[in-house]
Amino acid sequence: VCVDRFHGTIEINAAEIESIGHKFLYLKDGRALPQHRIIEIRYGGEVVWRRP
Repeated sequence: VCVDRFHGTIEINAAEIESIGHKFLYLKDGRALPQHRIIEIRYGGEVVWRRP
């Protein structure tokens, strides 16, 4: 789950991720999401990490 400047929050599926860089998540559609905007990671429906 990421903070989106225009839509509040968005959910990104792992299948959409092209690569993970030093400061960005690069998506297959060409978008680059800054890692500081990631607020939660879920696996199998459970939260495995949440930004403090």
